This record gives sequence, structure tokens and C-alpha cells, in this order.
Amino acid sequence: MDAPINKSGISSVMSELIKLLEKIPQGELQILLNELERRYSRPTRKHNRKAASSEVECVTGYQSSKGRIKNISAGGVFIETRMPFRYGSDIILRFIFHQNIQKQFRILGQIVRINPTGIAVRFEELSKEQEKFIKSQCEIL
Repeated sequence: MDAPINKSGISSVMSELIKLLEKIPQGELQILLNELERRYSRPTRKHNRKAASSEVECVTGYQSSKGRIKNISAGGVFIETRMPFRYGSDIILRFIFHQNIQKQFRILGQIVRINPTGIAVRFEELSKEQEKFIKSQCEIL
């Protein structure tokens, strides 16, 4: 293991890091940030997640795509998708029920993490009906 950097050396290291960071494309910067947060931050997840495999439509602005929910909790979902999304964007999730195509459920969320396989979405201001729906999905899946 390397010796700790003294205070005078920290500014030199930070300066070099900033120079390197300025060369990295935005998408890769977000991936790097996600990884650093994962490694060095306390866990921020408030709710246990349950594995899932359910189709969902994701809508942000004028962009719409389908994805697959990989896990779900009372606080959010992870959606496997190859579509590029922006960190911090508001998103509308339309849950798709193949057994009852006329039944649809929409939930507003915010993209809180992006990685190469998909996006993590935190649910925003759920109504009582939406909370009940999410709880039922966590029990069913």
C-alpha cells in the first residue's frame, strides 16, 4: 500500500486529477462518479430491493424507450436499458401488464444513477394508490 500523501502533496495530486478529469467525456465521468460513490460513500438505500423481471416504458422529455426492471423497492427501481439517459432527469415510468393491456400505471421518478447496463430511478411523491401498487409489485415479483 502506498504511503499517505502529506498536505502539501494533496494540492499537487488534486491538480493532476483535475487535468485528467477534464479530458474524460461526460458519459464516462458519470460512470466514474457512480463508481467512486459506490466505493467511498455510505449506503444510501433506504429500502430493500427485490429482484424483478418486468417490462417498463421510460419517458423523459420527448424520448421514450422500453426497458426491463431488474429490481424494485418501495423507493425506486433499477431498469436495464441501452438507451442513453441523463443523470438527474425527471422520468415517467409506465408499467406494462401483458395480462391486462388496458391497465397501465404511471409513476414519476428521477434518474439517480447511470451505468453501462441501465438506470436507477428514485420514485417521487407517490400517491397512496401508487404506494400500494409498488408494495404489491415488491410482493409479487
